[in-house]
Amino acid sequence: MLDLSGRVSLVAITTHPAHRKPTRNAIEIAISRVRFDHLMIVSDDPLALLPKGFDGRTTIRTIGTFEDRRAESVWTCTQQPGMLDFTDTCDHLLGVQYDGYPVNPDAWDDALLDYDYCGAPWGDGVVGNGGFVLTSREFWNRVGRLKLNPDASECYQADVRLCRYQNGLQECHRGRLEAFGVKYAPTELAARFSTQGLYDGHFGFHGRMTLSQVVGLGLDHVSGRLGGRCIAAPCSRSQVESLHGRYDGVYLKGCLEDFDFGELGLLIERAVSHLAPGGVLCAVGSRLLPMMRYMQADGTAEAIFEAHGLERVIVGNGPYGPSHLVNCPIVVGFKSAA
Repeated sequence: MLDLSGRVSLVAITTHPAHRKPTRNAIEIAISRVRFDHLMIVSDDPLALLPKGFDGRTTIRTIGTFEDRRAESVWTCTQQPGMLDFTDTCDHLLGVQYDGYPVNPDAWDDALLDYDYCGAPWGDGVVGNGGFVLTSREFWNRVGRLKLNPDASECYQADVRLCRYQNGLQECHRGRLEAFGVKYAPTELAARFSTQGLYDGHFGFHGRMTLSQVVGLGLDHVSGRLGGRCIAAPCSRSQVESLHGRYDGVYLKGCLEDFDFGELGLLIERAVSHLAPGGVLCAVGSRLLPMMRYMQADGTAEAIFEAHGLERVIVGNGPYGPSHLVNCPIVVGFKSAA
């Protein structure tokens, strides 16, 4: 097991009621794959996030409930720097969320500790995603020194504000932080650390490819099936077409919008063909059930599932993303282990 004791503390922050259970799940997954000796929980209900099986030191911070994302961003930029607890030897924090946590300990690189901020690169290569992020004591000290005005225009989308020089016409704070000596990880290193798109052996990820959607269906046993190091989460047609190798799980989300009814069979066929024996296919999308009904009508679904060894398919509704998508259709299929 990767041992980051004495070097990196694990931290989880949330006040969203629907995120408490999946955040606790993310913490438990993290401590099952990486050894930490310090855990920090920041929440309006921190006891709900306490994991099972952690024998290190736990620091609890109780805060008020965030009214919305703007309030959370303001708190991150103005209050979080003073709330964090660093041990004498730990100069870095690994932040996990309900939809972002470590997957592949073998992808860890000690060079990450040479930098003050590392998150998945955005589409333009800028290192900045704050959903699954490694930050240093120095980074948060310097953010505190910015003394930002608790105004949404200065703080909204905290990771954007703290990791870009400019966002459109709006000034951001990276230049000031770098002037203070803050070092951002290079894009190549960050791209191995985390991803927001197609998973391919990264140390971790951020995005709604987590198992909170499956757990929400009452299929908690699936979490063990998707606990392997290889999970693919294609978000577009091109990413589906670029799948390669074998994955313990394939999670289909926004890419469903790129395929018409007649092509859905090809989408599922390609995804299932890249599942390892015993793997799990999970598909989420508002168009999913009409597409499934179309496939069932001409027998395509059964033929594809049988041809690729899926043991069974479960169709239902479950939580996905923001609250207005709580009843989004979900399909889960299990591939034969034989």
